[in-house]
Amino acid sequence: MLHSGYLSRIYSCLMNSRPISENPVTLFRTSSTVAGGGYRCVWGYKHPNGGEYGLKTNPERPSPLWPPDWVDERIRQEYIVVSETTDYFSIRPVLPDAYVEFAELAPEKDAIIQFANRHGWLGFPDCIHTADVDPVKARGLGGWIPVSQQGAVDGTALSSRYVVQGESLSRWKDEIHGYAAYFELWRAAKANDVNQLSKMIKRHKDVAFSFRWGKSGRSRSLGNHGLSFISAANPSENPPRHRDFDLDKFPAGSLIEPAKAFVIRKINSKLKDNLFVGVRFTEGRRDPFRVEAYVVVKTLCAAIWLQFSELLTGVRAYKTCEICGKLMDVSECARKASKRVHDSCSNRRRMARYRNKLSGR
Repeated sequence: MLHSGYLSRIYSCLMNSRPISENPVTLFRTSSTVAGGGYRCVWGYKHPNGGEYGLKTNPERPSPLWPPDWVDERIRQEYIVVSETTDYFSIRPVLPDAYVEFAELAPEKDAIIQFANRHGWLGFPDCIHTADVDPVKARGLGGWIPVSQQGAVDGTALSSRYVVQGESLSRWKDEIHGYAAYFELWRAAKANDVNQLSKMIKRHKDVAFSFRWGKSGRSRSLGNHGLSFISAANPSENPPRHRDFDLDKFPAGSLIEPAKAFVIRKINSKLKDNLFVGVRFTEGRRDPFRVEAYVVVKTLCAAIWLQFSELLTGVRAYKTCEICGKLMDVSECARKASKRVHDSCSNRRRMARYRNKLSGR
């Protein structure tokens, strides 16, 4: 006989979800690749030419040349690499709450590693040389590249270097700062928070707007860091400069429309050249030739911005969890009004009550 609590959890899952066929057609389902052994941070150097090597013919010289492969060890950075314990990679759907989780992600190493372990790389790996990765333990995660130009003038390979792929930790932090700033700007615009918008956007004589944010994700914290403009076209220019929006049509004195315009332009720039949208057969059991829309996103970073774009269009929705205070996506909940806490938070609270009940006996 099933326990009543178990039945209630089944009922809750059924009532707060809906079949895939009932989802909005624009609620794209994308995938990401995640290392089975997780990720970690190492210190290393970016390898030139993206790790390419081999003879290349120069039209101006009769003999082939080796590409430059020296490593500038003055530029040492911290990179996120695949852990040597990884023996498989899993391709999984991008979680529906990735866009809100990324908006609240702290730009700190430990938090970034936890996010990568759950979602994977953002999608801009470099070929790096690092002494922190053991080639024996790493097995097939990297490779040996011949080193040809360490004093040799005839292109003879003198030695080899082990290289792996890694994503710059500083690049991760920059992406987090920028995304958090635009997410905050959108929230202020949706809430009609004029006071907050006045701190983030400045009007320049009705011919331009500037949006300023700092590395903390808050406006004005680092002066002009991240300054972005939306300007009107100058009629005297020939040809006139391209502009994204007609500022003359913006309501006079309002900062809400310029704020939304900044977010729209940023999303478009992040999605440009990073996704492909098409149609295909579903190949399902019931109707294998039903046609559906699909999207292929090149990077996790673009997938997050794509989810953000669906928030703008009203396809996605989020709320604040009443227990932990963090944001949660409720786009796929059939009863959004009744969804008040994360499932994980609800389970922890239920278990805490159960333990308290046992201890009180």
